[in-house]
Amino acid sequence: MEINPKNPPAARNLAMLYEVREKASKDPWYLEESEAYMQEGYF
Repeated sequence: MEINPKNPPAARNLAMLYEVREKASKDPWYLEESEAYMQEGYF
């Protein structure tokens, strides 16, 4: 993002990171559930 702040894939990834961090801070089990989805190929 520092090199090219208008890079759409990087901006989406950063937005998803912020969303995951917020959800994980509210629900400690969120990351474990997300990991299961990733291993099953839902992402």
